[in-house]
Amino acid sequence: NGKLDLTQAEAVVDLIDAETADAAANAAGQLGGALKRAIGPVYDGLTDLCSHFHAVLDYPDEDIPPFTLAEYAAVLDASIRSLEALLATFSRGQFLEKGVRTAILGRPNAGKSSLLNALLGFERAIVTDIPGTTRDTIEESIKIGGVPLVLMDTAGLRETDNRVEQIGIERARASMEKADLILAVIDGSQPLTPDDRNLLSSLKGRNAIVILNKYDLPQETEIEDVRELSGNIPCIRLSAQYGSGMD
Repeated sequence: NGKLDLTQAEAVVDLIDAETADAAANAAGQLGGALKRAIGPVYDGLTDLCSHFHAVLDYPDEDIPPFTLAEYAAVLDASIRSLEALLATFSRGQFLEKGVRTAILGRPNAGKSSLLNALLGFERAIVTDIPGTTRDTIEESIKIGGVPLVLMDTAGLRETDNRVEQIGIERARASMEKADLILAVIDGSQPLTPDDRNLLSSLKGRNAIVILNKYDLPQETEIEDVRELSGNIPCIRLSAQYGSGMD
């Protein structure tokens, strides 16, 4: 009945499904017509442009001001700028609605599952001293700083002849490609291995944080070496087992 447009109707569902205060505020703004107000001027400008164009062509004998390409270009350029600015907010809206897909990667026994459990606050993943315990990808959701994260604990990255573990490693690499954020876990109590170096090199240009885990033990890995290999990706030290540095 003209009371809501499609964007506002969709916002009702987003508001119902919102899992964080920020997501609810975003949906409430859209329900109040924020998106409609952003799109409205673009729609009106293009409609006026098309109407004038057809009027001049269809009624050449009428006293209608002729169109000029410069005027049309100005309308189109303004519409492009408005739509590009709107498009730039898309990823933030997706993160608020669906969460930031966060892949936890690293070689076996680096502490990936311990980090997952520490972030969640309960024992979700099995933790043992046996390399290759995690064979499949485990997903859990958590909110950090008001932002929902979809945490993906993956199989340890290494060369192996075990077919089951190979499948898990392939899934880990696939999770890396789909992730919005990567938490690269390195065992700081040991020197960097070739597997560690390959992982760090693959982080260049990505949204990532390097976690130097096992800070409760004597450290063998320098942050400067990690930053050099990863292209200055942010790096922090912590102990997932004892919780130090988790904040």
